[in-house]
Order: sequence, then C-alpha cells, then structure tokens
Amino acid sequence: MLCKVILLLGLMAPMGWAAAGPEAWAARIKAGEQGNLTAQLSLGYAYAQGEVVTKDLPTAIKWYRAAAQQGDLSAGFNLGMLYRFGLVPLDYSIMADLYRVAAQQGDAVAQFKLGVAYPFLLTLDLNNFVGQVEAAHAEALVWLQKAAGQDQPDAQLLLGEWYAAGNYVEKDPVKAVQYFKQAAARNNAEAQWRLAQACLAGEGTLKNEAAATQWMRLAAEGGHRKAQAWWGSILFDGRAGLAANETEAKKWWRLADEPASPRPFRTVTEFFDWTDQPAPLDIVQAHAWFNLVASKNYQIKGAGVLMTPQIILGLVEENMTDQEKRQAEAVAQRLAEELP
Repeated sequence: MLCKVILLLGLMAPMGWAAAGPEAWAARIKAGEQGNLTAQLSLGYAYAQGEVVTKDLPTAIKWYRAAAQQGDLSAGFNLGMLYRFGLVPLDYSIMADLYRVAAQQGDAVAQFKLGVAYPFLLTLDLNNFVGQVEAAHAEALVWLQKAAGQDQPDAQLLLGEWYAAGNYVEKDPVKAVQYFKQAAARNNAEAQWRLAQACLAGEGTLKNEAAATQWMRLAAEGGHRKAQAWWGSILFDGRAGLAANETEAKKWWRLADEPASPRPFRTVTEFFDWTDQPAPLDIVQAHAWFNLVASKNYQIKGAGVLMTPQIILGLVEENMTDQEKRQAEAVAQRLAEELP
C-alpha cells in the first residue's frame, strides 16, 4: 500500500468565473458552450463534486470531455478518475473560483469554502514560504470566522479543531470548546464527539462524565462511527450510570462497522489507499483515459506527489480481464486519433 501524501494535487484552473447566483452560473455554462476552457473545467469539477450544483456525473463527464477535446490533459486525467471512482481529487483553486463572489456577498457556506481553500492557493516562493503560509492562513481565518459568526457549523468545527491543536492560531482549548459547542448545537456529529472527548479529558472545560455521555450519545445518533463504537461499549459495560444492555450494544457496534460514505480526496494516492473503493463506472473508459494522458507524459502537479499516470494505469489493470484491456487499448487509440 502506497503511503498517503498530504500535498495538494495541482489540477489548477484560472480564476474568474465566480458563481454568485443563477445569472453567473448561466454565464459560466454559456462560456463553456462557446469553448471557454476555464469554464469547462470548472463546470466539470462542480458537477463531479456537487459544488454549487447537485452532483451529476454524466454532466461532469460531458464538460471534462469538452475540455479534453481542446487538448487539456488534466481533463483527460479527471475523466479517468470519474470513470474509475466517480470522484475527482479536491481542487482548491476551482473551489475558490466557485465561491469567491458569493462569499464576498455574505453567503456563509461560500465563506467556509473560501476559508478552506485559501491556504492551498499559494504560489510557491521559497524565499518567503513561511510568510506566505502565515498570510494565507490569516486570510482563511477571516473567512472562517465570518462563516462561524453566521452559525455555519462546518466553519465552527474547523475553528474548534484549529484552536484545540494550535494549528495556525495560538492554542486555546477553552475557545476550541466554545466553537465545538456552537457546531454541536447545530447537530454536527464530529463536534459532538469532540465535546465528549473534551469533557472526559477536562480539556478546555471541567471533567464531566455525564456531559460526555450525553454528547457521545448524540454523536452516535448522528452517525459518527467512533462515537457509535464507544456508545456500544458504554451500553455493554453498563457505564455512566446506565444499565448494561448487550443487545443494544451490539446494534451500535454493527452501525459502527458499516462502510462510511464516500468523501472528497485531497490526493490521487488517497484514492488508491481507500479500502472501500466503489465499483468502477466504466473500467475500460477509465483505463483508456489514463493510458492516453500517460502516453502524452502528463505530469500530476504538486511537489512530492507519489502517483504518476503510469502507476495508476498499472493499478487499474490489476482488476481488468485481458478482454477489457484490449478494449481499453482500442478506445485509447481512437481517443489519440480524435483529440489534439
């Protein structure tokens, strides 16, 4: 199993097509239809990830194909990802592009998305790398605080995590618990789990087993896997003043063992370290697109990236029959003849 990398893949796209509402989205579609590559890439990404619009893989494939027909190899690479996984790696540049204007207009979700994206929008400058990182996180903090101030629970959770760990801000367990409480009040299961842990450890709040038990139960009911496993153990042992109940405990343990829903991935490597990978949408098409971009020496951007299209091609082939490989080679040949 290849080790995970934490660096962002640079499937970068120029800025300028901010989705501030229906008119802006219609303008983006019109630009894509007129052949604007930036618009096509952002439309493909938006429909692939369900950003701004409802997730729609056929439409995502349509826009990425349009971009690939203009010779854009990143679009071909993402087509391989879609056909194999139904997902593409996170692209913070496009994410910022999709949400920037809406964030400036006060939309809380857009402010959160922009805050998440900002630290990854750096232009690498080794002469001032630390300063760049600090400035980017300072800007991210502004947007996250704006979103949290509007009771956006994901922003509240992320700020709680920052203050709990001392990441990018001065460590402050009390402030972390305050943010966790805000998000937990809006039924954020991760925040409820974090509050339970804080109450057990006395981090940022007084030790309080009763409160920890309450937050643990709420997190478990909200679908948090670790909380479900923990809650099952509490019920099995009869802890926290509760009567032992083996039947209920096993129910929660079964829930904790259920596969988690697919999540966004930051890197290509994470796709191949995903132990619960979905069946491919079309393994032949996936192989054909990876084959095409590999033959053109497409380089996945991002220093330290462990994957190459050639490696991915080999991993995809491991689960293919000889007939599927022959079909994929034929498709790749047609693509090479049709595309620039």
